[in-house]
Parts: sequence; C-alpha cells; structure tokens
Amino acid sequence: RLRPYSLLVAGGYGASLDYQTLFDHSPLDIVVQGEGEYSLLTLCNMLEQRGYFEAPLHTIPGLILRSERSQHLTQTDYQLIRTHLDLAAMKADKYWEITASLYQNPDWGEVNTFRLNTSNYCPMGCAFCTLTNMRTYACGSPGKVRMLTAEQIVSLIRDVLVSYPDC
Repeated sequence: RLRPYSLLVAGGYGASLDYQTLFDHSPLDIVVQGEGEYSLLTLCNMLEQRGYFEAPLHTIPGLILRSERSQHLTQTDYQLIRTHLDLAAMKADKYWEITASLYQNPDWGEVNTFRLNTSNYCPMGCAFCTLTNMRTYACGSPGKVRMLTAEQIVSLIRDVLVSYPDC
C-alpha cells in the first residue's frame, strides 16, 4: 500500500513448482522459475534501463508473469548460465569460514566443498518423488531436464579448482 508500484518477485523451489497458488493468494507479480541468476539479473537491468511501465518483461526467459506466461529457459540458456559463473565472486572461502566456526573441531575436508549444480533437477521422474509429483501438479508435467554436457562439467570443475585450490 505504501509503494503501489513496487514489483513483488518470488523464486525458489516452492515458487517455481506452484506459482499459480502464489498468484492466487498474494499480490505477487513475477515468479523467477528454475535457475534465476540470469533471469533476475536481466529483470533488474531492464527495469533500471527502461522503467517499470516500459520494460517488456515478457521477453525475459525464466520469468512467469501474473499477467501472461513468459518463455522458459532453454537448454542453451541453462548451459550459458552454469558455465559463465564468476566463481571467485562467490566468496566460497568466506562461507567455509562461517561454516567451520559452527563446530569445535571442523573437518576441513567436509567444510571446504563446492556444490556444483549440473542439471536443474533429477531426470529420473520416480513416481514416489515429491519433486516430480509437485512439478507435475504445478506445471502439468515433470518438465524438461536441463543439464550440462560432460565437457562443460569438467570445465566447471577446473574453474572451481583454479578459483579455490583448497577445495
């Protein structure tokens, strides 16, 4: 009410999987579906350059707008996002320090890890899996699995080791 032109954006598993419930029960404007790094950055840049009323938000892959359905990320989009991460800017070493401070005798072999997402979710589609069932319920199907190639995974691992040799 205080800021009527504020844009309300949500993301994460819950929002990606059941965006319609969020739209039905909140003043939410946009859901960033799946991997949001590229979509959210593009959204912010577009709003900064063109303003709220002029920005063609429907052209941004990975956004679901309350008013209209936008396009989903393609396999190429996913690979581009995952292979062009600025790993050094992530400051994983600071994260490791904070994590280690929670333990009296931290096991640095366990603490110094770097989790790599090489696909947007598991491709198995198991009938008992909550995530598969939730995606089917929310989106009408389990959705398309987006993943990196073996060569891209090897390259990403090399990039991590260059940025964080203690990993």
